[in-house]
Amino acid sequence: MISAILMLRRLVGALRIALREEDFARILGAGLALITIGALAYSLGGDWSIVDGLYVAVATLTTSSVLDPELTITDPWLKLFTAGYVLVGIGILVEVARRLGMGVHHRQGGSGEVQAGGGWRSITSTGLTARIRDPLSVPPFRTALAHRQRFLSSVMARAETHNASELEHVRWIGGGSGGGKTTLSRMLAERFACRLYSSDEMMREHSARLAPAEAPLLDAFLRSDADERWVRRDPVTMARTFHWFQGEGFDLIVDDLRRIPNDRLVLAEGFRLLPRLVQPHLSDRRHAAWLVPTPRFRREAFLRRRGPEAFWSATSDPERALANLLERDRMFTDALADEAARADLALLSVDGTRAPVELAAELAMRLGLS
Repeated sequence: MISAILMLRRLVGALRIALREEDFARILGAGLALITIGALAYSLGGDWSIVDGLYVAVATLTTSSVLDPELTITDPWLKLFTAGYVLVGIGILVEVARRLGMGVHHRQGGSGEVQAGGGWRSITSTGLTARIRDPLSVPPFRTALAHRQRFLSSVMARAETHNASELEHVRWIGGGSGGGKTTLSRMLAERFACRLYSSDEMMREHSARLAPAEAPLLDAFLRSDADERWVRRDPVTMARTFHWFQGEGFDLIVDDLRRIPNDRLVLAEGFRLLPRLVQPHLSDRRHAAWLVPTPRFRREAFLRRRGPEAFWSATSDPERALANLLERDRMFTDALADEAARADLALLSVDGTRAPVELAAELAMRLGLS
């Protein structure tokens, strides 16, 4: 009891000293405001009393266990709030602790501060200088900070695991244009009784749903004419500014897949399935593969296209437009392959030497279908 009173007395003294600093009051106020907001959010969101809400808010910020089994966060929005609440609270609480720690040392005889490095600080008072440990380098503070970092890592890991398990029934087939994604996906869907989702078929609908602020590259593309898109731009600029290559609208693909019943496997296919965007949704990296057509195979596939699929024919210079398009898609395919290889995701080369049935069999094996 006596030790607790002495500790409280030292804390109050350190608080008084810290409040003399010009900006500490604002930092402390931000910390109190953070706890107040948390208490209100948890009491309203969890339909708990204000005391229970305060208890959960403080326990969340200090990464302490909530002992009451009835105080469990189940609402998805409250879980999202908790993730943001912890992230925002880190800097504020650590800074408050640092200032109070400096106040404790200051109360023992120092005033004024000059950083010295190496986990030490120089404190000057009445003409004398002493070196003290930086509070964040003292074992208790360092241990608390390490615990906070581990907690955040576990939160992010759980979030990624949730994303992956939510679409565990989906198999992803991406790759460069003209690589046979649609043909092979249809063969696999028929053979293994899977649902089929084509991201290409959803492009028009997704374009209509995306606001200019959400997809600025798409907005610029829609406002340009055919020559500006395919003739007057060089392939590098075309690749860098093409909206689907940069992942615009991928969240709409994920939303679509979440709405599809999970009573059987779903094959999602299309060039919009970028490895870096698909990876967080994989519970097993064998659930995705990317087809990599050679430049020659792609050119032959494009030359077989007719009507609206041969959109470059509508330009003033179809030959140049096709050349630009093929070079753009070559760069995109190379980038896809590099990205997938770095993530240790499956790649399947398509060069025209193997029949579609053989490619489909290998793709099924890569995806764990057979």
